[in-house]
Amino acid sequence: MLKLTIAFLLVSLTGTALVAVFVRQTTTAEFDRYVLEQMRSDFIAQTSQYYQANGSWAGVVEYFRRMEPLQ
Repeated sequence: MLKLTIAFLLVSLTGTALVAVFVRQTTTAEFDRYVLEQMRSDFIAQTSQYYQANGSWAGVVEYFRRMEPLQ
């Protein structure tokens, strides 16, 4: 009876650990995807705004160098 209890406990703990690892990896990947999409959207908005204001891409590199990095 004790061996069966230990076996069930070991299987339960292993399953719980596997689920925790899977959930952590999935959450991390989705959060990274979300952050990347936000950064992409911000970049598109900023470059579009720059082009509308200036009518060309001349000086866009300096424009982005002057901007404060997001941290």
